[in-house]
Amino acid sequence: MACTRLRDPNVPQLLCGPVSIDGTGVPRYWALVWRIQYMSGLADNTIYQSLRRVDQLYHHAEEMFGPGRLDQAISNLDFADLDVALVGFFNRIVNRSDLDGAGQVKTWSTAVRFVRDCCRLLAASAVSEIDRIELNLEHLHRSYQAIRPAQKQKNAALRALPAGVLEDLYQIIGPHSQRNPFRSEDLRWRNFVLVLLMLHQGLRRGEAAILPLDVVKSGFDKARGTDRFWMTVDRNPYEKSDSRYEPPGLKTSNAIRRLPLSSSVVEAITTYQVNFRGKQNHTFLLASQKDQPLALRSINDVMGPLYNALSPGAKRELTDERFVDVIRPHDLRHTCAVVRLRQFMEEVGIGEELAHQKLRVFFGWSRTSTMPLLYARSFYEDRIHDVWDNAFDARVEQIRGSK
Repeated sequence: MACTRLRDPNVPQLLCGPVSIDGTGVPRYWALVWRIQYMSGLADNTIYQSLRRVDQLYHHAEEMFGPGRLDQAISNLDFADLDVALVGFFNRIVNRSDLDGAGQVKTWSTAVRFVRDCCRLLAASAVSEIDRIELNLEHLHRSYQAIRPAQKQKNAALRALPAGVLEDLYQIIGPHSQRNPFRSEDLRWRNFVLVLLMLHQGLRRGEAAILPLDVVKSGFDKARGTDRFWMTVDRNPYEKSDSRYEPPGLKTSNAIRRLPLSSSVVEAITTYQVNFRGKQNHTFLLASQKDQPLALRSINDVMGPLYNALSPGAKRELTDERFVDVIRPHDLRHTCAVVRLRQFMEEVGIGEELAHQKLRVFFGWSRTSTMPLLYARSFYEDRIHDVWDNAFDARVEQIRGSK
């Protein structure tokens, strides 16, 4: 009993992707229906994690009632059995030592949402029993909305890199830097581009991994009298044939967006494309050493050597200010958000709310997302902004001068 990613040219595309399967290898009926009805448009990894949590509920129900009983209880709208299964599952997850508070809450809320969504689908066709079903659904909503695993209260962690760490990172990541930890020139340039995409464009791992080779677009700006450059973050056009174990993709439909590119970032991407990417049998921008599309786990692996190459002072600053001893890919996106918010706030005549809305568009968040409020805490951290402008510009000039 597990979740897997179904890929088979003989299976309809609608049914391919993450699926929860039972002990005989057959997809679980209501888990598959739920995925198709409620999770279309989400990234594969988001769907996979949700189905893993639902699979835990299936596993628990099978231990209590026997194989297939959860699907049977949903199909029969047997709310008595569903109540018993959910209460038992709640007690099970709150006693699990391998889940922290956040993990318990996510597992529990996903399980309850799954049961309610499936029952509501059935309610639409059971007209004669609609009143009874709606009463039971309301009971599910009120009863289980109030029940949540205990979660420690904590302030939202700001994961943007401190100014000293960012300055040190710029000195390390340059392809010609003596401190660059990557052994070959093609790796240095690929990882340089990867860091710029996350740090200056604010891309998530999955967004960087699906960029096509022709990601850089250009046009003449008549108002400014110069060329302008941009990139479009969009769905993976090759996802049906993506051979990666964890096919990357967009987190939500809001993630589709167009981002401006500076000439320095364009220059780095072009240099990597022309001189160091080499010939590949795929059209993704970022490639592995084995001439394959770059995997998500490989992006994680880039961060370890970069952290190890930091100076003792930079490591100490990261520990003292962020309470961590690691750099994660998403930390670069957080750093980008802090700087971009400041840039938006400093535009003449723009108010705070409009700056927040521009930030939502730039980073692919929904119009009601509260994420900009997190980064507003760093609005007055001038030094990180100065490092962004000065250290990176200096590093680019060094790279140009070494050609």
